[in-house]
Amino acid sequence: MPGRVKILNISYIQEKKCVILIIKDHLSYQNNVHSLKSQIYDFFIYLYLKKMVTNGKCSYCLSSFSGSTMGKHLLSCESRQGFFKEFKETTSSAKTTGNKIKKVDEVTYYLLRVTSPEYPEYWLYIDLSEDLTLFNLDSFLRDTWLECCGHLSSFIVMEETYDSQIDKLADNDSKSMRIKLKELLLQKDMNIGYTYDYGSSTLLDIKVVSSHRVITTKNRNKLIKISARNDEIDYKCFDCKKEKATEICTICIYEKTGGRRQSSFCKSCVTEHECGEEMTSPIVNSPRSGICGYTG
Repeated sequence: MPGRVKILNISYIQEKKCVILIIKDHLSYQNNVHSLKSQIYDFFIYLYLKKMVTNGKCSYCLSSFSGSTMGKHLLSCESRQGFFKEFKETTSSAKTTGNKIKKVDEVTYYLLRVTSPEYPEYWLYIDLSEDLTLFNLDSFLRDTWLECCGHLSSFIVMEETYDSQIDKLADNDSKSMRIKLKELLLQKDMNIGYTYDYGSSTLLDIKVVSSHRVITTKNRNKLIKISARNDEIDYKCFDCKKEKATEICTICIYEKTGGRRQSSFCKSCVTEHECGEEMTSPIVNSPRSGICGYTG
């Protein structure tokens, strides 16, 4: 699949059985109409996937919204506001009743939106404290979406690279992930890049949706939680077009333009798949599904 490439225009010129397909600045000459139809079909599957809208539930109030509107909802969600208000009330109550509290902090909590540029149907919203580190966020993303074989990973924040493992012999300026978020001076609308696995890479885009200060007890300054996540995607079997797909081919996902849709099969059809049933893995709710050894 073209990945991050933006499609600027398409024009078709047919003359003497020669068709020119122009995508961005790339010219692809096709000698017959049948080949063109195949390429057009694959291209529109790609466009469909790029515009695919998936819904998910707010973990605070359980209301359902699309990934693009969930951020706006979370900012005004009364249940979420009540969750953080409870932090203040618990702290105040503990003071008045004489309960022992070693320390009371004023902590900034960030709301992050995490998306996959390659598979935008997958998304997460995360609430987390500024006292956590990039290493904590990396571990959370691995546990939630990514971890398969202990691959290396990295963040890019304001053109600085933070690696999960520093190679002291390498000639680069990368830094350790063991840096607190508050030291990064994160601001609203700031974008952070993330890569898991430098071979079969999974790329994520992270955006700071908002931040707010909350007075809380010391034992609550390490919060990190999923605020919302896309619902499980109901892929139909690419062969029979009827049954729900449960398996994904780890070969076709790379070779087919339609990505997951053309690589997903039901339990019956997968037994006759040309790549072999042994080359498939379970479909899971993650942009890492079907890649490397990830099974959720």
